[in-house]
Amino acid sequence: MASIEDGKEDEEEIEIDIEEAEQDTQPLRIARDPKLPSQDDVECHRCSHVPFRDWCRHCVQGRGRGDPHLRTEGSSIPIVGLDYFFIEGDQLKKRKELDYPEDAAGEAALEEARSSGSLIKCLIIRCAASKCLFGHVVPRKGADEEDFVADLVVKAVSWMGHTELIMKGDNEPALQALIARALELVRIKVDIVTKISTETPPTYDSQSNGGIEVGVMLIRGLFRTLRLCLESRIDRKIPVDHAVIPWLLEHTCHLLNVKTRGADGLTPWARARGRNFAQKLLGFGEKVLYKLPVKGPQAPANMAAKWEDGTFIGFSKSTNTYVMATREGGIATSRSLKRVPIANRWCPETLANIASTPWSRRERAAPEVRFQEPAAAPDEPVTVAPPPPTRRFRITDTDLRDHGFTDGCVQCTHIQRYGKTKAGVQHTETCRTRILQEIGKTTLGEARLSAHSARADRYLAEHIEHQD
Repeated sequence: MASIEDGKEDEEEIEIDIEEAEQDTQPLRIARDPKLPSQDDVECHRCSHVPFRDWCRHCVQGRGRGDPHLRTEGSSIPIVGLDYFFIEGDQLKKRKELDYPEDAAGEAALEEARSSGSLIKCLIIRCAASKCLFGHVVPRKGADEEDFVADLVVKAVSWMGHTELIMKGDNEPALQALIARALELVRIKVDIVTKISTETPPTYDSQSNGGIEVGVMLIRGLFRTLRLCLESRIDRKIPVDHAVIPWLLEHTCHLLNVKTRGADGLTPWARARGRNFAQKLLGFGEKVLYKLPVKGPQAPANMAAKWEDGTFIGFSKSTNTYVMATREGGIATSRSLKRVPIANRWCPETLANIASTPWSRRERAAPEVRFQEPAAAPDEPVTVAPPPPTRRFRITDTDLRDHGFTDGCVQCTHIQRYGKTKAGVQHTETCRTRILQEIGKTTLGEARLSAHSARADRYLAEHIEHQD
C-alpha cells in the first residue's frame, strides 16, 4: 500500500487555461464618448449654444455633422465604379444637374430630349486602384436588347486584367440593372476573374462614390478643352448629336489614361498594362495617311496604292492600333500612319461627313432576300393549339419581405422555415388577397397589377377568338 500511495504522490496534475491563450485582434476606431458636464456648465451653454458641444442634444440636432469621409488605405480588392452622365449642348452634366425632375414626367421629358438629339447619355467606368478611366456614349436604340452597354463594362474589366474586383454604383435603378447584367456577363466571358461582387453607397450620399465624381470632373474639363480646340481649328460648331462626339469622348478618357501620372510616377495605363503607352499622339480629327494591311480583304492589289486617306479619331486599346474614319464612311484600323502638312491637316467637310459611331461595328448587314415558289397548300387544315392560359399573379420573395408573411399559410410557413418555396403548394386565398392589397398601395405595385390584368384580358379575348 505504501508504494502505491507514493506513486500517486509523484503524479503531477496538468491544467490548461484556454482563456489565457494569446488572441490577435484587429484594432478598430471607437466612437467618441461625450463627457457629461456639470449642471452649471449646461445652464451656461444653453444661453447661447456657442461653441458647439457634442454632449448638448440641441447642438447635435441643429448643427451636428455626419462622419467625415476619411482617406484610408483603400480596399485590397480593386473597386470599379460606374455611373451615368449627360452631354447637353456645350455642357457635361450629372443627372441631378439637369433641368428635368427625377420623376416619371421628368424621365419622359429626358427620353424625348435624347430622341431629338439635344441630349446624349454617357457611361463612365473608373477603377479606383489603377485610376483607369473609360467613357462611352450610350446609343439611343438597341443597346439593351444586345447588351451593348453591359458589354462595354465587360471589355473594360477584361482589359484592366483584374482577377478580383468590386463593382460600385449609386442607387439609380437603371444603373443597378446594368451592374447586375454586367456581373453575369463578366462571370461568363472573363475567365481570369475569380471573385466579383457589388457595393452600393448610402442613399443620397454621392460623396461615398467620390472616385466616380472625380472621374466625371476630369472628363468634363478635358472634353470641353478638346472640343473647343477642335472647333477653333475647323472654325465650325460641332452639334452634340454628331458622330464625332462619341469618338471624342473615348479619346478624352484615353488621354487621361496615358498622360496623367500619379504620386507613384505611373500612369493609369502603366498600372494596368505594366508598361507605358508607346504609340504616337496626334490631334483628334486630323487628316492622315494610313497604311493598308498586307493581307486580308482590305489588302491592296499588286499595283494599287498602299496608303489611304483617313481621319484620325482615336486608338484601339485591344490591338494597339490607330482608328481612322475612311473616305467611304467606314472605320479602319492601322498600326502605321503619317501626318499630312499643317495646311491640309484640318478640313471641316471631312469631319462633317463622318457618320460611323463606336457602335456601328455591331450593326449587322441586312440579309439577302430571295423569293421562292410558294409551298403547296396542305390537304387538311392544320389544327391550331389554343392560347396558353394566363398564370396567376406571381408573389415574389421581395413581396413577402416587404409586406410580411401570413400566419396559417402553408407556403409562407415553408419559406420561413427553409428559405425557398415548396413545389406544388400555393398561397392561401387569404394570403394572396392580403398581399395583393398591399402591393396595390404603391405606384410600382399598381403598375404590376395593371399589367397582369391586361394579360388576363388578352388571354380571354384570344381564347374566345380561338373557340370561334
